[in-house]
Amino acid sequence: MNYVIKFKIKKLTQYHMQLLEVKTSLSSHGGIIPSQMN
Repeated sequence: MNYVIKFKIKKLTQYHMQLLEVKTSLSSHGGIIPSQMN
């Protein structure tokens, strides 16, 4: 049970990191981030 929870947390963390990367790359390019992404 503990293993499953840790695995899900790891996946969530990876997902959030990817979102942060996308947002920072978009803002660094001067692109307008649509309201749906906020």
